[in-house]
Amino acid sequence: MCVQPAFIIGTNNEDGTYNFAPITWVSVTSEKEDDYLLTVSMSGTKRTKQNVIRTGILSVNLVSTDMLELMDYFGTHHAKDGKKDGISYDVCRGDVVDVPILDASRWVYECEVVRSVETGESTTFFAE
Repeated sequence: MCVQPAFIIGTNNEDGTYNFAPITWVSVTSEKEDDYLLTVSMSGTKRTKQNVIRTGILSVNLVSTDMLELMDYFGTHHAKDGKKDGISYDVCRGDVVDVPILDASRWVYECEVVRSVETGESTTFFAE
């Protein structure tokens, strides 16, 4: 098995607060010769998925080893249980798209969804 990178997806909640969740099903596909789309697949009914469906925007924050504790925290604490503020982290807003971004991430994509595909309970978002 090949190791794949992990990402923390940032979205905007309906009340204007931010939400983060770890997602590892992230890849790219080519639409045109020099263009590519980021693909992000999410299953179930998690708030992150619902936020992307509602707003059409998201941040995709690459996880480095110094962020593993944060990734674990986001993966074990769910938005339905309240604000994810039991661990310290800094957030800023995107420069191009109005999405929350983790200051700790060394590589961030600010994305706008151009299409999505439903497969069972999963949705794959194709984003610029």
